[in-house]
Order: sequence, then structure tokens, then C-alpha cells
Amino acid sequence: MNAEAYRPFGDEECLDVFTHAAAMDYLKNQKPRVLYISYGETDEWAHGGRYKSYLDAAHQVDAWLAEIWNFVQSDPQYKGKTTILITTDHGRGDIKKEEWTSHYDKIADSYQIWFAAMGPGIEKKGEINQNMVLFQAQLAQTMARLMGKVFVSNHPVTAGIPYLLIRQNEIYTVKLVIPVLRHRNGANR
Repeated sequence: MNAEAYRPFGDEECLDVFTHAAAMDYLKNQKPRVLYISYGETDEWAHGGRYKSYLDAAHQVDAWLAEIWNFVQSDPQYKGKTTILITTDHGRGDIKKEEWTSHYDKIADSYQIWFAAMGPGIEKKGEINQNMVLFQAQLAQTMARLMGKVFVSNHPVTAGIPYLLIRQNEIYTVKLVIPVLRHRNGANR
């Protein structure tokens, strides 16, 4: 079906509806311990300068996140044992608003990303705004530790993210990492 679908991004990116349908089917039928989902429409629409389409895609991903969460909370294998991590693979920058369609090292602040986490043992804290530096590379160590595994990165910061390691001695059944991006105005999605 994907091969026959409208492909506004060419062969670079399929529409997120296909990514989500495949991910949900795999989650329900294969029952993985780890599942990585990479939604890409927000990134593609942003690069194209299509702000309304970017926001529409972000709202759709929000609805899909709710669908995933509701499923894992209704499935006995996952209920009460699942942590969901949501992050981005890059930022968009927030200093020059007209540069929101790009990233890379020439765009000020595009190295800044955000992440969110939900699951058992993770306190609801809302936005944490403290003077600390965390690195994207720490997410891999954090996910491994949440699963009772050890992963050592080549990055000089090898400790996991402390807010997510409250229950580090327990093994959760599944971890989901779902990249979404930043709003044009700098607000996080």
C-alpha cells in the first residue's frame, strides 16, 4: 500500500500514517521488548516551510502517542511495566525565527533538543528547568539501564539521565522512542 500512496517527500520519507500502522501492528502482534518509531512528517514539512502541515503532523503524532499509551495500558503484558521516551534527533534553533525550516551547525541553537518520559516510577514533573547539561547520547545509556542492561557510549558523559533512573533495578517490558520536533515559535511538541 505504501508503494502506491501519494509520496510528497519522494522516496526519502513515507507518510507517517503508514509508519504508525506498521508500528501498532508490530506492537500488538509481535509484543517486542523494545520498539523504535520514527515519525518524519514534521521534519519534512518544516524543511519545506509548510508550517500548517507541520502543525497538523505534530497534532496527529500527539494523537498516535495517546493511542500507543492507551494500548500499552490495556495490554496485560505491558500495563504498569512500560516506559515511553519521546525525543527528537535534532533541534530547530530558536534565535532567528526565519531559520525554523533548517538545522545543522550553522543554525544557532539547533543542537538543543528535548525529551519527555512517562511510565511507572517516573514522577510527573512537567517541564524541568534546571541548570544542567544533558546529552542525547545519555538516552541510550538510560534506556539500557531501565532494561537492566549496560551500554557504554563513546561520549564522555556516560551516566544515564537521573530523572529517568528512579527504578533502575527493575526491568520494564518495552521502551518506545518516538521522535517529534519543535514548533516554529520554539515551544516543544
